[in-house]
Amino acid sequence: FMGCYATLVTNVQHPDFNYRTSLSIWFRQLFMLKPDASLMSGVPIAFKIHILLGFTIMACWPFTRLVHV
Repeated sequence: FMGCYATLVTNVQHPDFNYRTSLSIWFRQLFMLKPDASLMSGVPIAFKIHILLGFTIMACWPFTRLVHV
């Protein structure tokens, strides 16, 4: 649900925001273990909440029965 909200509503409220120039670069740097926090400064709050919820789900995954998936 949060991903749909972040995409649909935020794109209407902030039409000049392009996630490809900030979020995709930040994720690439995160996986290389060199994240640049300044890239997240202009990101709307809906995208930040979406990322936080995704990280929370990944952190809880090992403690569920879904660990065997």
